[in-house]
Amino acid sequence: MENTSDFYKNRSMLKKCEKVHNTVSKVYCVLCALIMLASFLMIVMSISSGEVLKFAGIFLSAGAVWYLGVVGVYKKIDIFSLAAPALALISLLLAKSVNASFIMGAVSELLFIASVICAVISLPANMKYRWLEQQYGFPYFNERQTEHELDMIQSDIKDRYAIEVEEIRKRNQGAGDMEEISAPDTIAVRPQETDRSGYMDEI
Repeated sequence: MENTSDFYKNRSMLKKCEKVHNTVSKVYCVLCALIMLASFLMIVMSISSGEVLKFAGIFLSAGAVWYLGVVGVYKKIDIFSLAAPALALISLLLAKSVNASFIMGAVSELLFIASVICAVISLPANMKYRWLEQQYGFPYFNERQTEHELDMIQSDIKDRYAIEVEEIRKRNQGAGDMEEISAPDTIAVRPQETDRSGYMDEI
């Protein structure tokens, strides 16, 4: 069992990991939402032009970056965290290839840079979080909470053991009752003997 100092270190490390995850998710939410809003407005404004598909591509790629970035940190999926910058680069290239507004271009560049930074800081945080999951006391790293959970587990084990013992006792008692039941007494019927000697005298 770990001591108080280990609990404190692990609890502090867990808080840092959660802070990184929350910050990364907020960055993705804000930047991707801005790009998706701007691209949606451009889709509406250029519905009759040939660039509408490119704006739609920007909208979809920004949505994919949003999904991969947020899920990558909350589900601790490293491949998602690495894929987010790649899609952010695609969104940036599409924004550069169309007559996008200055705001959309600037936000697309900012999203790409931010996604690279988020991937760099989220990967170590994911690794530390997975390590913490294997440590004693996760996720509270609190002695009282951990002891309470252990007491509940032991109580549950005792309850299940008591139920099994009671079932075994009932089965044994039932088997003993069956042995006490004896078969009914049989009455032997003997054939009636005839007085053969008297019968022969009468002949």
